[in-house]
Amino acid sequence: MNGKILLVLLLFWAGVCPLSFQEVHVKAGEMAVLQCPVMGYSDGDAEVFWTSHTVDEMKLFNMSTSAEQRQMGVLVHGRILVILRASVNHQGNYSCSFRNSSRRSWINLRVYTMESKESGKIIQDSKTCYTDKSCTLYCHDNNILFDTWNITRNSTTCHKEGEPSPKDGYFSSVKKEDSGIYTCTWSYLYDGQIYNMTTMVKFDVQPSKITKKAVIISPKNNQAFDVDLDSTVVIDCKAVTSSDADELFWLSGDSFVETNSSLPVFYNYTCVNNTEEINMTASLVFRQVSEEDLSKNYTCKLQSDYKTSFVTITLKQNETFISPVIISPKNNQEFDVDLDSTVVIDCKAVTSSDADELFWLSGDSFVETNSSLPVFYNYTCVNNTEEINMTASLVFRQVSEEDLSKNYTCKLQSDYKTSFVTITLKQNETFISPVIISPKNNQEFDVDLDSTVVIDCKAVTSSDIDELFWLNGDSFVETNSSLPVFYNYTCVNNTEEINMTASLVFRQVSEEDLSKNYTCKLQSDYETSFVTITLKQKAVSHLAMGLCIFLAVLMVLTVAIYTMFKCNIIIWLRKSLGCDHRATDRETASFEDSLLNRNSRRP
Repeated sequence: MNGKILLVLLLFWAGVCPLSFQEVHVKAGEMAVLQCPVMGYSDGDAEVFWTSHTVDEMKLFNMSTSAEQRQMGVLVHGRILVILRASVNHQGNYSCSFRNSSRRSWINLRVYTMESKESGKIIQDSKTCYTDKSCTLYCHDNNILFDTWNITRNSTTCHKEGEPSPKDGYFSSVKKEDSGIYTCTWSYLYDGQIYNMTTMVKFDVQPSKITKKAVIISPKNNQAFDVDLDSTVVIDCKAVTSSDADELFWLSGDSFVETNSSLPVFYNYTCVNNTEEINMTASLVFRQVSEEDLSKNYTCKLQSDYKTSFVTITLKQNETFISPVIISPKNNQEFDVDLDSTVVIDCKAVTSSDADELFWLSGDSFVETNSSLPVFYNYTCVNNTEEINMTASLVFRQVSEEDLSKNYTCKLQSDYKTSFVTITLKQNETFISPVIISPKNNQEFDVDLDSTVVIDCKAVTSSDIDELFWLNGDSFVETNSSLPVFYNYTCVNNTEEINMTASLVFRQVSEEDLSKNYTCKLQSDYETSFVTITLKQKAVSHLAMGLCIFLAVLMVLTVAIYTMFKCNIIIWLRKSLGCDHRATDRETASFEDSLLNRNSRRP
């Protein structure tokens, strides 16, 4: 109140020609900007005298005392006077005039707190929007230019008390409850300090104005829809209108499409009536697209008293599209290789565009196509009618330890979709191909009936999950040693190979055993092999039979000769052994007579 009385007195000060008067409200602690409204001077940098007519003191500000002003938190440049942090001590009247001019403008600066009555007087702008519409709330800072003092805008916020601030002041759909007083705060950076300015904006939300409308929003006129023959297709015609008397429907040529869903082509109608507008949808349905459907035009028509509109569409058969894809190798696949060997790995892809590219990467670096390099790739392409077959062959001239430590990526670069697979090389482990080394296939074993026979099946492999066993025809031979026929299994695992033995045991060979086939089978994930054997009864040889006959005849002859010449042999033996001198002639003669008598009595 005192400031206003002082201002009235100053207006009648002798020698002063008042020009204008304005009132500025600023929040305590924030930045106050006073602009001198002196008319008739276009030079913004012209020297202006500013005078402070506060209750406590009167000060003169001009360009010649800028250091002192900056120390006091006051900046002056031409028509603009800035108080960096306003306080109640700054409240009062300010005047400005040009050098050697009696014309002067007056500004009444009011400093308030949010609790004071003055806070309700600083609404500087207003904004009106309509319900359910999008709206942006702008806060104006009067385009104050601070470049002279290197004052830069740091940020701007706008919020309603007690509610979150909309981003950038944007409301996607305004509600009645959004109305109210919004506080806009600008933040400025000067000399390493942040200074704020605050204004109030009144946001008024009014009920939406209902306007007449009748428009088809989709599809577009003359739009062509890609379809597949024999497929089911639904095309939505969407319209917005303001009258529920308007109609939306489909035409096939000049004929109406019906809503009978049993027909090959029909349409469904739906409607959503909002407060401000009516959303209509007519869905054209093709139960099974035919060649005839492709040859026709279909028109969606919006019949309205306000305005009639329509769009015409056609169906177009889809061109065959091949999605670009790498078909081999698999991602993260490992390739077993030998050091110093030449290796070629084909990356194969299928696409429908000859603009697509297929190439190899070593880590993040491109593999080149220069065939003189240790590692390079070759590219080939076969363009068929419906698809393009691409091959990028990665070539290792001589696999090295360094090659084993790297990742190689085959990449298919396409505008539609980019894909890739990564592979690695792994040094081959020593591999023994699984094989049965004995017996031979279809081998026969000579056996004696009722004898015990053991037949060993021996195999070599490199995997301890391989199996070696016997079959009797199609049945498995068991390992139960109490059975007439069984088998025993033994295994010796060396560093480089596994030696396996399955011993087929016949406890007592029978006639039935001779009639059967026995198969030794080596079951392996790499390769399965088997051998089949049979038993055959041993036959007596001709030499042995002849020898037996000879010995029998010899024995018969020996017995016969001995019987016929027994006496003579005995006498001869006695004489040969010198037994005659021990017996008398009479005894000898008597012994010979008795032998002769025995022989004479035989027939």
